[in-house]
Parts: sequence; C-alpha cells; structure tokens
Amino acid sequence: KTAQPLSSAPAAIYVITHDDVMRSGATSLPEMLRLAPNLQVAQITSSRYAITARGFNSSAADKLLVLIDGRSVYTPYFSGVMWDLHTVPPDNVERIEVISGPGATLWGANAVNGVINIITRRSEDAEGGVVHIGAGNMEQHASLQHGGKLGENLSYRAYVDGFLRADNRTLTGANA
Repeated sequence: KTAQPLSSAPAAIYVITHDDVMRSGATSLPEMLRLAPNLQVAQITSSRYAITARGFNSSAADKLLVLIDGRSVYTPYFSGVMWDLHTVPPDNVERIEVISGPGATLWGANAVNGVINIITRRSEDAEGGVVHIGAGNMEQHASLQHGGKLGENLSYRAYVDGFLRADNRTLTGANA
C-alpha cells in the first residue's frame, strides 16, 4: 500500500501499463488481465469469465480482491466479481497491478489468492471525445466518452459503453 521499487516488493507483482493495454487490442477487463502471467483467465460463456490466481479457478471464484481506483468491485451475491458488469474503456486504464499470493493481512478478507488493482487515468487527461466501434462474428461493441474542464481545478469524464455478444451454441447449432 506504499510506493516502493518493484525489485524490493515482498510479493509476486506484475504491472500491465497503459501502453501494454493499448498495444494488445483488448476491449474488456478480462482481456486486459490475460496479459498478466500470474493469473488464470478462463471464458466460461460468451459473457462470463472466471479469473483467479494460484490455481483456484471456478465460476464462483471469490478469493481474489479486485479494486478499481482503490474501491472494491465484488458483489455480495457470492463475494466475487461479475466481470461483465465492470467496464473500463482501454483508453482510461493507467495501469493494472496484479499481486499474486496471500494479501489478506494487508488488503482484507477477499485477498486470499491476490489483489488486482486497476488504476484509471485522471479525468483531466481525457479532454475531448472518443468513439470506439467494433464488430465481429461473436461480439459487437461501442463506446462513447467525453471529458472536459469545468474550472481550473475541476474536470470530468463520462462514458457510455454497450456490447452485444453472440449466444452460446450446442454442437447441433441450437442456442445453449
């Protein structure tokens, strides 16, 4: 929870930078997290992911603390993260810090297998508008973002994000 050189950190840490995210072409947080070698990212259905560290992966994985700008994003429904509900446009990601291993003594109960800390860019760095549109045979995705200044020390950023994913299919081609 304090700034220190990566070489002196007493844990297995991997940092995904803004440039890494932009070069990867990832459009969602689970796709961005596939860049971290110390995580297991599995796509269960067309819209559900299971993400964890240390080999304890399932659709109800609840031992990994996920923070976006320092706030926990778990759902009390099963104390895990519903990855399809939390969208952060790739342009807004400053860095993602992935800490593997037990972190419950520092971070709290959900950090048994590790911590994912997603840090977004400052709103004053997002002035103007950005539109992203993508389409393929499995997913269509669009987002619109606008940011600006309301005063010398006050800025804002607002975005709308939407997607349509293809249905899961059985071997016969029927909707699963």
